[in-house]
Amino acid sequence: MSTAATAPLVLASASPRRRSLVALLGVDFRVVPSTVDESAIVGATPLAFALAAARAKFLDVAQREHGANADAPVLVACDTIVCIDEVERAPQRVR
Repeated sequence: MSTAATAPLVLASASPRRRSLVALLGVDFRVVPSTVDESAIVGATPLAFALAAARAKFLDVAQREHGANADAPVLVACDTIVCIDEVERAPQRVR
């Protein structure tokens, strides 16, 4: 992971697991967590919710990081959802 603003990859996530997965790629990257309030996101299905959350996170970080910068880095955003008896829940962080 890099803290340099010139890292070619930006991970729009504060997840330690996602950070470790991206580190396995062996490329310089930096972490820019999204400020999206996931409780305000609506999805008709778990898949729709996860896609809407990932898109919202992407747009949030892209707006702050990319702006009008034509040389902006690649931005990766994603979301995870767990369904138990058709009830959607965000995974709990393991501490």
